[in-house]
Amino acid sequence: MPAPLHVLLADPDATTRKALILLFKSKLGILDVREVADGAALALAVADSAPDLLLLDWSLPGRPAGEGCRRWRQAHPDLRVAILSVDAATAAEAEALGAVFIHKGSAAEQVLEQLRGLLQPN
Repeated sequence: MPAPLHVLLADPDATTRKALILLFKSKLGILDVREVADGAALALAVADSAPDLLLLDWSLPGRPAGEGCRRWRQAHPDLRVAILSVDAATAAEAEALGAVFIHKGSAAEQVLEQLRGLLQPN
């Protein structure tokens, strides 16, 4: 049986965090989801918990997402990252970072499909 996955969700909007946590728990069966609302808390959480999957809001206060993403991927090469944004132009930047882009305006089924792809064994 595979080890349970640990997910870290970094988004300044509490409603977005709660909706994504609900998807993880109810639709994907992942119960280990930690949430943070800013860059300082995110840096501590990544160092403390070594997540398997990081969902990172592109405009998270306190730390540029691209810079943090590069640093965390170097420190944790197996870390899977998804960049969340309402700006579709962010997709190219996410791809350049080796991350999956998830548009915040996407339907729940589309987000679930993208998350399932991220959760597949490497």
